[in-house]
Amino acid sequence: MMQTQQSPLSRTAMVAILSVVYAVLLVTLMLMARREADLVPQVAAAESAVAQMMSTKGTELQTVRSNLAAAQERLRSLEARLPTDIPADLFNRVAQDAQRSGISDFRYQRKGEYMENLQAGAYRVYRFSIHGSGSQDRLLTFLDALQQNAGATSILENVTFTAAGAEWQISADIVVYTWAG
Repeated sequence: MMQTQQSPLSRTAMVAILSVVYAVLLVTLMLMARREADLVPQVAAAESAVAQMMSTKGTELQTVRSNLAAAQERLRSLEARLPTDIPADLFNRVAQDAQRSGISDFRYQRKGEYMENLQAGAYRVYRFSIHGSGSQDRLLTFLDALQQNAGATSILENVTFTAAGAEWQISADIVVYTWAG
């Protein structure tokens, strides 16, 4: 058999090459270990922040749900207070206010009814016109009484005063909003 002999120079070269490779690998591993050690606190901080956000998110979600439930209950309460029809005695009160204020030739007429959709919901709107005569003081007393007695969902529109000799005439619209859902 044939034996190959290696020269001491080639063995030394081989040992030197392997030592360099080993050193490079050892340095690379040490750098990776150092980077990993530097990342551990950052990862821990990130995990802690995520955990805190998740617990805060749960608390905030619960708060939002609670606020929503309270708002819905408040809306139901307000809706329950809104009339669903014109108060039966509305025009009796208006006529009594006119009579107590000394308004003569008082009359009212229904002008129409329509639906109005607002952000809070749908309302049925009734419009009535009123007319009467009297002195300025009496007409102002009548308007004041209307504002106090016509109802919380009623408004006056198109109020007009016209001089008619010694007296004044008033014409106006009473608009009544009722809850339609």
